[in-house]
Amino acid sequence: MGVRLAVIAGFLGSGKTTAISKIAKTLTLQGKKVGIVTNDQSENLVDTLFLSSDGYSVVEVAKGCFCCNFDEFTLKLKSISEKEMPDIILAEPVGSCTDLVATIFKPIMNNYTKNFILSPLSVLVDPARLAKFIKGIQHNYLNEINYLFDKQLAEADIILLNKCDSISASDASKFADFLKNRYTGAKILPVSSKEETGLDNWIDIIANMHASDKQLYDIDYDIYASAEALLGWYNGQCTICCENAIDINSFVLSLLESIRIKCKGKNYDIAHLKAYAVSGTDYAKASVTSTENVPHFDAKTTLDAKNFNLLLNARVNAPFQDISLLCAASLEETAKNYSCSINDYIYDCFSPKYPKPKFRIS
Repeated sequence: MGVRLAVIAGFLGSGKTTAISKIAKTLTLQGKKVGIVTNDQSENLVDTLFLSSDGYSVVEVAKGCFCCNFDEFTLKLKSISEKEMPDIILAEPVGSCTDLVATIFKPIMNNYTKNFILSPLSVLVDPARLAKFIKGIQHNYLNEINYLFDKQLAEADIILLNKCDSISASDASKFADFLKNRYTGAKILPVSSKEETGLDNWIDIIANMHASDKQLYDIDYDIYASAEALLGWYNGQCTICCENAIDINSFVLSLLESIRIKCKGKNYDIAHLKAYAVSGTDYAKASVTSTENVPHFDAKTTLDAKNFNLLLNARVNAPFQDISLLCAASLEETAKNYSCSINDYIYDCFSPKYPKPKFRIS
């Protein structure tokens, strides 16, 4: 019998990594061994380091989505299955990826039935992003980003209305009703990964049930590619060296807030912005999921430090060159404010290429 594989998808900023961390913790407490596969358009991902810091076996598929790097994806799945022998693998695809049923689920079902048992496809939703989408529908306006968002939800077996701790019960009910009426084939579950509420039913489903033989949806790959290209990518890393020991959490908060304010001033919509700072075994992880939302922490350091390594990932609806300049400016300003120097700074920035899945079974 194969290893169970649960794909946890959702748009950028929907809370996938936090959800995976909470699911993995619960499954581990139940006596199950968990493996994790992360994925994005570049290397050195904040999510990979954060989940690894929690003690889980994590492998990374970088420089392209699962579907475009299908051979590497299945190779990493095989590797973690053989080395770690997990009961379940949690896989987190790129947040701007869709068409997973045709390009991942169907190929695995056709060619890897002895290796993997596919759990129902889960797609997480951020209420703030959903509100923007509903507003677009009400005005009969679906831009490229909303088109991509819609297609992600249309192929889901389970839609998780996440971050319910951040909205009223009335709004949660209205959003759930909208999702039920528009995506009739999916099970709608209101949850809060942060507060760990509503997760038990979801975990039971992905740990025990099988993916449905879902209807495939037509995807206009030109619109899909345009949506991906709009979301410029930036990935920077460096070492921060300070004259005196500083509060790393305060530095990270100031840096992310500086980037957020700069984006807001230029009307750039943040899809996700993540920072991971580590000094020895002490680390902090913080993120911004919208230009309108202040940074929040998933983990904080406990000690001040003179030196620490910093990793910064950003996806912003803006030209990627602007994102690079903006992030670099905020990094320099923050370092100056804390009397720190920036060493060994390297970065990568680009616009994602046209998606070309290895397989698309229709």
